[in-house]
Amino acid sequence: MISELNSFEYWFLNYVPSVLSEEKVAIALIAFDSAKQTYTMSIASDWRKRVLALDEGSDLELLGMSLKDVRSRLAADPVMTMNQLEDSFSNTIQISERQTAEVDLTLSTVENLAAEILRRANADSKQQRVLRFNSRQETVRV
Repeated sequence: MISELNSFEYWFLNYVPSVLSEEKVAIALIAFDSAKQTYTMSIASDWRKRVLALDEGSDLELLGMSLKDVRSRLAADPVMTMNQLEDSFSNTIQISERQTAEVDLTLSTVENLAAEILRRANADSKQQRVLRFNSRQETVRV
């Protein structure tokens, strides 16, 4: 069986404690499945721990409500929500530049790929403490 690679685009939602600082931490990932033309949002299972490691005084309840709001708006109107996120969302939650990967979606679901990329970002941040994304577009092998 020949596998077919699909373009997989994704963006990190980053918690940014101060707009004056470059410190940020990925707390969620929004993925676009070009084959199905759908968006999926995955929230890091340890997002609270990661936010508190960066900013002990953060309002986890407000952040949690914001993540739920993004998820529900993304389900209702994904194009408008992505435009709003890219234009300006908030000072504390910011969207990264678009990243891309070529993946065989017959072997996995978009949800599983999103969770794995986010898990890897979490593992990397434990070593680096803060994630910095300098490139506009990055090819990721999953």
